[in-house]
Amino acid sequence: MGFKAFFFSRVDYQDKQYRLKDSSMEMVWVPSTSQGDENAIFTHITYYHYIDPRGFCFDLRCPIFEPVMSDPNLEEYNIDRKSDDFVAWFR
Repeated sequence: MGFKAFFFSRVDYQDKQYRLKDSSMEMVWVPSTSQGDENAIFTHITYYHYIDPRGFCFDLRCPIFEPVMSDPNLEEYNIDRKSDDFVAWFR
């Protein structure tokens, strides 16, 4: 498909309950094609549907949240802390 990862929210509620209990919201999806594992893709079912992780906003309409600043020349540079926070949210 040309993607590195696939994230989605809509899943059967029973499947989601099972995956939450089994800690299997992330998986490597291997499509059944003649190409084998070549098209395998990391897949994740979002925990809170379409909601951004707490403390993050990936929309221009969220002026309250601190944006991710990845340029080290900026005074507000925060990519290290924001990426640590992002990873911690998923743990």
